[in-house]
Amino acid sequence: MMNLKKEILKEEEIYGSLFASDCHKVGIIGGCGLECWIYQEGNCEYHKEQLDILKTESGITNHNILYNGD
Repeated sequence: MMNLKKEILKEEEIYGSLFASDCHKVGIIGGCGLECWIYQEGNCEYHKEQLDILKTESGITNHNILYNGD
């Protein structure tokens, strides 16, 4: 996922900011999911969409910790 983050920063450097959040930029590139650094930092704007793909008790617990049970 770090390569995706570097890719976004590189594109911003070339084209400037797209006036979109990092979460939106990751989604455009197709990097959404449980491995996304934005999700893992607790900053995902669309974190509720990840609930459908959580399969383990630890994944659900981690989600609840990151997003205060939301």
